[in-house]
Amino acid sequence: MVESIQHLSRSYPHIEQITDEKVLKIEGSFTSSVRPSSSCPDFTIITNKNTYKSKMIVVAIGYSNTFAIEGLMHFVEPHQKSLAEKQRIQLKNANHKVAEGIYVTGTLAGWRSQVAIAAGSGAAVATDILTLWNGGIQTQSHDSNNK
Repeated sequence: MVESIQHLSRSYPHIEQITDEKVLKIEGSFTSSVRPSSSCPDFTIITNKNTYKSKMIVVAIGYSNTFAIEGLMHFVEPHQKSLAEKQRIQLKNANHKVAEGIYVTGTLAGWRSQVAIAAGSGAAVATDILTLWNGGIQTQSHDSNNK
């Protein structure tokens, strides 16, 4: 995990990584700008310690029914793959996209295992965002040994 965080910092220094804070509220939305070919996301994230501005949001926490991020509650629905008696939840999404500029990964995206699945769905979200950053050109990353 440390290596991944360092890689993100080196590759995308404009991304602020926030640790040891709890998100309490998200305000704003992804809105179209005057120019038809561009859009202007404008989110405010309020934590227990600070307030941040962001163009995109990735929610990557578990599916506990104690989820209480104001501004996302209207996306909450019962988890589709968990036992009903567990009372787990997920955010309504299509291929990890909750709404324009808002993505979800792992069990909160409707998958069964946070440990095994979050890395995979997180990678899917990351490549979707990288594709946006690359002007719509799809991003692929493969490990290979050149021979």
